Order: sequence, then structure tokens, then C-alpha cells
Amino acid sequence: MNGNIDVKNRFEAISRVLSLANSPREFCEGLVHDETLGQYIHGAAIYEFDGRQNLAILDSYGKGVDDLETKLDLWGEDEIAKITRDKKPESLNGDAGPDGYFLRTLPIGTKGAPSGALVIVVANEYNVDDDDQEVGIATGMLLDNMMRLWKTNVVRKQDRNEPMSVEDLTSRQLKILHHIAEGMTNSEISRQVLLSESSVRQETIKIYRALGVGGRKEAMIRGRELGILPSANEQASAAPASTE
Repeated sequence: MNGNIDVKNRFEAISRVLSLANSPREFCEGLVHDETLGQYIHGAAIYEFDGRQNLAILDSYGKGVDDLETKLDLWGEDEIAKITRDKKPESLNGDAGPDGYFLRTLPIGTKGAPSGALVIVVANEYNVDDDDQEVGIATGMLLDNMMRLWKTNVVRKQDRNEPMSVEDLTSRQLKILHHIAEGMTNSEISRQVLLSESSVRQETIKIYRALGVGGRKEAMIRGRELGILPSANEQASAAPASTE
């Protein structure tokens, strides 16, 4: 990344965002809202390698991320997967990204096997320069270490049965919680979020732990209390009017 951002400021900005983030979600938000990086980065998504063959979005924030595939075959032909395998930061070819933007993929864990990828939605007026390769590799290595720390902190909270904060919920878990509030079954939710029913059940258990509740009804009540779900009145008013 260049524009008016020299390489020193790029390193400092990445370090600043990482130091302030307590979760993948906060890191993605930080990239978009940082006074330096936010000039050009308007969206960010973190893919995590599941240890088998898939890259799945761990969390995301900002413009264009809803159009990204939620799960990729690491050994497949998708460009994000190819770049991650090659462990070299690259911009995607063709028309990838919303109008006025392009996608750049930064492999995470660039020494040894990749552990995931950071995909950023970058404004077209930003011209990638030679220093971007160095910055991208360093970002991938730093983010690999931070993701290990974030996971450790979450596991420690779960082991102590401590209720976790809203920030500990991933964007996918928030979507599942909204579908729960809509009265969907696990089978229906699995089709919406492109996961197996077993995976939906596992995500639901994590949601309950994060909210400190024991079931669906309590999760909906707690979600409304925290403001991450609409109130019962708001949900009723948003429902389609009966045609009967």
C-alpha cells in the first residue's frame, strides 16, 4: 500500500491496530477505522484454516465482505486459496471486489504451513508497490501470533465458565443468533449459513457460553438486553403483514 502512506507508517499502523484488538472482529474493524489505513482499506475478512482442507471466514467487517465465499477449499482453484497456499501476498485478478475496489490477500503464518488469510477490500486509487510485499508478509506473521493469543484468551474464559463479551462472538455466530431469534431450526440455519447441522450445533453452544445462558429462549432475551438482537416489538413490526 502506498499513496500518501510511507512504509514506516504502514508498519506502525498495522502494529497499532493489532495492539488494540482483542479479537479478530476488532482487528478487522480497526483496519477500516484506523486514521492511516482506513484511507484505503474499507473492508477486511479473516479466513482460518481448519486443519483439514478448508478456509472458513472467522470474522469480517466493512464493505464488500458479505460477497466473499464463507468457505473455500484450500487446495481448490479459488484465487484466495491459491495465494494462501503460495504464502505470498497478492491482489486478486479480474473484477474481484465491489465497484471502485480490489481485493488483496495476505497469507497468515507465512513460515511453514499457512494458518489462514487476511483479505482486505482496498480502494482502487491505492497503488500496490514493492514495499507492500514486505508489509504483507510481516502482517501475516504478526496476525498468526495474535490469533493464537485470541484463541487462548477465549479458551481460558470458557474453562473458567466466565461469560464472554459480545466482542467474542464472530460475525457468523451473530448471524446464527439472529436466525435463532427468527425461530429457525438448526436444519434451516445450516442452509442459510452453509454449514452442517453439527457445525451449527457447535456454534450454538459457543453462543450460549459467550452470552452466559443455557438455551435458545435465554439467548434471545440476553441478545435483546445487549442490543445485538432487535426487541420483540421491533421484530414484530419488521415481520411481513398477514394477507389473510
